[in-house]
Amino acid sequence: MDHSSADVYDEHTSDYTKSWWGCEWADINFDKYYMYRQVYLSPEIVPGIEDEEATPSVCMLHQNYPNPLSRMTAIRYELPRKMHVSLKVYNLAGQEIKTLVDGDMEAGVRAVYWNGRSDDNRKVANGVYFYRIEAQGYSETRRMIVVR
Repeated sequence: MDHSSADVYDEHTSDYTKSWWGCEWADINFDKYYMYRQVYLSPEIVPGIEDEEATPSVCMLHQNYPNPLSRMTAIRYELPRKMHVSLKVYNLAGQEIKTLVDGDMEAGVRAVYWNGRSDDNRKVANGVYFYRIEAQGYSETRRMIVVR
């Protein structure tokens, strides 16, 4: 895909190859368009050797990146098989702020992006937030910080 222009780009579209995955999006909430790009490189890639994409053996929730976040953050999680997934953001009082995922997801490594807005599309305040995944008997909670 060619993402060299500053056109609006769907933040939920990811580019995948054997050696990296990433996403680009344009932020239209400012006077100009700003293009962001995240790329995660694997230190275990050996040039010239193709490796089959492995299905994860267990559920896992990764730390969001970047953390602290100011505009957007990526939250990665892994599923060993198809299952119902709930991934939500909570404030320090335990109140649900944003539902990021609520549905059946296929096995594999997944990523969801959060723009620091609540379910009613309001910017959340600076501070500490938690995100929690629940998937058929598995649950894990991690902490993230919003700094604008």
